[in-house]
Amino acid sequence: MPSRRSMLIRALLAGVAVLAGAAGCSDDDPPPEPVDDGASTKKPAGAPEASDAAAPITLAVTADKTHAVQPGDEIRITVSVTGFVLDDANTGADAAPGSGHYHVYLGDPQGEPLLVSADESATVKVPDDVTDGTHSLRVQLRNHDHSPLEPPVETTVRLIIYRL
Repeated sequence: MPSRRSMLIRALLAGVAVLAGAAGCSDDDPPPEPVDDGASTKKPAGAPEASDAAAPITLAVTADKTHAVQPGDEIRITVSVTGFVLDDANTGADAAPGSGHYHVYLGDPQGEPLLVSADESATVKVPDDVTDGTHSLRVQLRNHDHSPLEPPVETTVRLIIYRL
């Protein structure tokens, strides 16, 4: 007897097939012909697409340890960005749009960061004097001159810290 999950998957696939057939989708149908209204211009092959707005910058961070974190522990973080280039070579130089590094803070981005890096994978040491409880490991993208992006781009990872 098929499982409930496999029956649901079959029903979903059947519904998709019905919708595709109703929409007239077929591998045999030729693609629609482009309409030349005389207003379009042709670009050379390989030319980048023009855009009125820059691509949005996104930041995602994961940590290998978030619960039962001890003061002094090292946490490995993985940083993923789009629309921005992580560039260690120019840290401290003048700001250049679209590239820079990140700062890592425990809590609010005040004072000295725990880490300044442009590596996609890095290790952050939890301070020895941190109090027990829930804390935020805050990662913030920065320009080469250490100023925050405008608007700021940051994310947090929740840590639960307690001493054994």
